[in-house]
Amino acid sequence: RGDAHKVFYCVTDHDDLVQPIEKGAKFDKEEYYTNPERYEPIFADRILPHASVVVNAMAWDRRFPRLITAEDVRNLDSKVPSSLMMVADLSRDVQGAIEVVQKQSTLDRPFYVYNDYTGEISDDMDAPGVLVSSLHELLPTEFARDASEHFSVSLRPFLEELAEEQYKDGRMANVLPWPVRMAKIVDNRQITPAFEYLQDVRKALVYAPSTPEAEARKKQQVTRGYVVKGHLFDTNFMSRFLDVMELFDGVSFNVLEWNMGLQHKDMSSAVVQLWADSEARMDELYNSMQATVDNVPEAKASIKPLT
Repeated sequence: RGDAHKVFYCVTDHDDLVQPIEKGAKFDKEEYYTNPERYEPIFADRILPHASVVVNAMAWDRRFPRLITAEDVRNLDSKVPSSLMMVADLSRDVQGAIEVVQKQSTLDRPFYVYNDYTGEISDDMDAPGVLVSSLHELLPTEFARDASEHFSVSLRPFLEELAEEQYKDGRMANVLPWPVRMAKIVDNRQITPAFEYLQDVRKALVYAPSTPEAEARKKQQVTRGYVVKGHLFDTNFMSRFLDVMELFDGVSFNVLEWNMGLQHKDMSSAVVQLWADSEARMDELYNSMQATVDNVPEAKASIKPLT
C-alpha cells in the first residue's frame, strides 16, 4: 500500500484505454481512429479499480468505446474493494466517455453524487455514490490565481490609456496601445481580423453525428490519416486547408485531434482522417493538400502520414 500522505497520479495513453479484439493483434493508433469497432475497452478493468479520482479531458463520439460505463462503476465493488471517490470530466460530453456524467455542473453546484446502484443523481453531498464534477462550459470564465495576477501586472502599465479610451458609434476608437490592440479578440461583437481563424477552429471541432448509411459507405472507402503541422492559424493556412477538403467530391474527413501552439513562435498540429472512394481520388486530394502547403510558405507547414 502507498503512503497515505502522498498523491500518486497516472497519465494514460490510447493503448491504456483499449486493446484490439483480435487475439495477438497489436494496438495501432491509425487503425483505432479509422476502425474503432475493432477495439474493446480495458481501462475499467485494469486501472479504474485502483483509482480514487479519475479526470477525463478527451472529447468523445459514439464510434468509440466509452472510457467508463455506468455498469463499470456499478461492478467495481464486486472485483476489489472500490476506492473510487470522484470522476471529473473536462469534456463537453454528457453520458459520453464517462457515462455517469449525467449533467453539466454549475458554479453554484460544482458537484453532484451519482448513485451507482440506482442510476440516480443527487445534490446531497452525503448521499451514497460517486462524486461527479463537469464544469467544461464554465472553464473559459474561470481564472486561476496565478493567471489573474499575471494579467493584472501586465495590464497595469496601460490602465491610464484604457481609462481615457473614447467610444464612437458603439466602438472603441483605434488608439489603444499596440499590445492591447493586438490582443483584442472581439470588437463591437465582431471577431477582429487577427483572430478570424477561430471560426475555422470552431468549424473543424464541431462533430456532426454520421448516419448509418454514411458509416456503411466509409467501410467501403479508402482511408488515410495525416498529421498537419505548422503555423496553421495566424497565416490563414488552416482555413485554406479545410476548404480544399470540403470542396473535394467523394471525400469526407474528420479532425481527430488539435495541439495548439501556446506562443506566437510555436507551431500547431492537427490529426486528420480522410475517406475517399478510391486510391486515385485520395492521391488527388493529397496533391491538392500539398499544393496548399506550397502556396502558403509562411506557414512552414508539413503533411505526414499518421503512424
